[in-house]
Amino acid sequence: MVGSARVLLVAAVVGFLATTACGAAQRDYAAALTKSLLYFEAQRSGRLPPTHRVQWRGNSALKD
Repeated sequence: MVGSARVLLVAAVVGFLATTACGAAQRDYAAALTKSLLYFEAQRSGRLPPTHRVQWRGNSALKD
């Protein structure tokens, strides 16, 4: 994932947490953030780095 997109996603989650923290039931936001980042990592296209966590996803669109 591009660094700026990751920063925007984290900023959106932090903003959401700030607006829902008062009086909200306890939730596992760390797990939600981890799953969100994994989802966006799985959506990558092109040549993937060897550290890519989604094992079933391979390189794609290399000749577009």
